[in-house]
Amino acid sequence: MRKIIRFDQAGLTLVELVIGISLASVVMSAIAIFIVGNIRFSNTAQDEIIIQDQVRRAMQVIVDLSMDKESYVASSNQLVLKKGTKQVTFKLEGNDLKFTNESNQSETLAKNIESFKVTDKGSKFFNVTIKGIKNKGNKKKEVSFELTNEVFLRN
Repeated sequence: MRKIIRFDQAGLTLVELVIGISLASVVMSAIAIFIVGNIRFSNTAQDEIIIQDQVRRAMQVIVDLSMDKESYVASSNQLVLKKGTKQVTFKLEGNDLKFTNESNQSETLAKNIESFKVTDKGSKFFNVTIKGIKNKGNKKKEVSFELTNEVFLRN
């Protein structure tokens, strides 16, 4: 005898439902892993941009203010630029690079600074090296940036 196939049956069997849910959960897990990875990468990239900006901005201020100065005094983690009786000071305090202007007002120039070194190259010529680091000690999130610039006092 022949079996008659009926096409008017509606609904899913339990096996079909379990397979569908399993496939959907695998796809959703893959998407979640991808999104979490991208968020971590984005955060690390943003930290790197922040630390580069801090170091570059601090270096630019030092170079700009050095242009009209006559002399300098460099010591451990400190640079003093002088012109006549007026002076400006750059000093590393903790992880902050501080700037004291000619009016003796102090402000934070950059944060997350690991080291600030001034190397004497002559009477009006010196090197400045600034190294910034963020998330220090966290191997997966740690980012650093170091910039060295040669500065010549023109006056």
